[in-house]
Amino acid sequence: MITTLERFTETINSPVRMIGARVELYEGSTLTQIFKYTDALKSFKVERIGEENKFFGFGVCHKLNVKLMDTKRKINVSTANTIEIEFGVGYDYMYPYPKFYVTEVHRDENTNELSITAYDRLYAAANYTVADLELESYTVKDFAEACATKLGLPLDIVNVADGSFNTEYPTQANFSGTESLREALNYVAEVTQTIYYINHDWALTFKRLDMNGEPALTITKDKYFSLDSKTNRRLAAICRATELGDNVQASMSYSGTTQYIRNNPFWELREDIDVLVNAALDAVGGLTINQFDCSWRGDFTLEIGDKIALVTKDNNTVVSYVLNDTINYNGFLSERTGWKYTNSEEEDAANASNIGDAIRQTYARVDKINKQIDLVVSKSEDNTEKINQLQITSENINASVQQVTTNLSNKIDGTNNDLASLTERVNASMTSTDVKLEIQAELAKGTSRVSTTTGYTFNEEGLSIEKTGSEMKTLITEDGMSVYRDSTKVLTANNIGVVARNLHAETYLTIGTNSRFEDYEGNRTGCFWIGG
Repeated sequence: MITTLERFTETINSPVRMIGARVELYEGSTLTQIFKYTDALKSFKVERIGEENKFFGFGVCHKLNVKLMDTKRKINVSTANTIEIEFGVGYDYMYPYPKFYVTEVHRDENTNELSITAYDRLYAAANYTVADLELESYTVKDFAEACATKLGLPLDIVNVADGSFNTEYPTQANFSGTESLREALNYVAEVTQTIYYINHDWALTFKRLDMNGEPALTITKDKYFSLDSKTNRRLAAICRATELGDNVQASMSYSGTTQYIRNNPFWELREDIDVLVNAALDAVGGLTINQFDCSWRGDFTLEIGDKIALVTKDNNTVVSYVLNDTINYNGFLSERTGWKYTNSEEEDAANASNIGDAIRQTYARVDKINKQIDLVVSKSEDNTEKINQLQITSENINASVQQVTTNLSNKIDGTNNDLASLTERVNASMTSTDVKLEIQAELAKGTSRVSTTTGYTFNEEGLSIEKTGSEMKTLITEDGMSVYRDSTKVLTANNIGVVARNLHAETYLTIGTNSRFEDYEGNRTGCFWIGG
């Protein structure tokens, strides 16, 4: 929670409270207008929406909607403006949210009500890419700081005591460079088991949900209007999953929910992935979040990710976190806070393997930096290891099949061993030049026709599309296109125009630029002049 004056805390918790609010409009760093409920301010709403299928690894952006009455049409707001929100008690005011950047302004021409939509600085993260950071070697923290700097913000890390931000990447993580900064921030949050947002001090904040500490706020029965409490979700496993099924999973001893990490550049190509996955589970395994929906009096000092407790009507206490939240102000303050878990169809790794002997037996290495893909299958049997590898680069396709046989024999005295290995290896390589030569060789043999099983034929006549059993056939040539029903040509499109045997228009038929035919009032036909 935001630390504030005692006067604010007392007023927020008071049965009868007077809370003021102001909306400040800025052009650059210059304050141009202030709107209050006693004048033009009608209402405002601040939304904070998180993910519903993750315990960590996502960001929460603040969204603001402000409604102003502008009966004299003198208020000018554009996307060049920024907005700041203040809450006040007496003569004291505080800013609980980051700066908002206007993205849309709508005026109701009947009522002269202005509706303004704005977002915090995270909204702009989609406009930058990883390549814009211009980093070479770094730690996860260095990377996060570079992201914050690009957004014009400082970096703040909350409730992270381990070394997850200190993982080093001397030759960079596996980024292609085209990933958006918002995607990159999600990747940082995944490998550090945090969520991220911009706090009231305008800092890019990575926060790990507090499992063991006391709730920042308890919402008692006298503070809420309605409460719907549901079953909790407990994080019991973390799985680095891939499409090939070479999954690395760490699990608790009890049942619960698994969070899957897919295609994260910070975890791809790592030889210590088992260590990283286990460390992640050590950090947040057992994290329990109650599903709930609560409409209540509200407290603007609550921050994203704060731990809260809610007292039910039968005096039980459920514990959850501020992850989905909407604050409304229309002269009075109210808030709706909740969280639910939604299963994603993609989050299903039935072939997930536990950390152990199966690690790296089958895997794909997609090296985005060096533009290289390695597909490896490894199988170990008694005294024999078989390794099949396919490597695809921008220059070559390389394949190898390798069998290593190990013989172990004892010397007569029984004190020493001889170790002998026999390696059988078959290599194959093909470059782009090789492929080109092979194609040219086939053409030289007189190949003049290419057919597919789906009914496509490409020969000297053109591209023909015709399936067995169908009465329709389409022929595309350099001159145009023809469509046949059986042997009858029903449509031709070429440089002359379009000729159709039967032409049907569902709504209307426009001829040239002057006339249009269409159905008119029941069973009649109308011809309309549309030439102006």
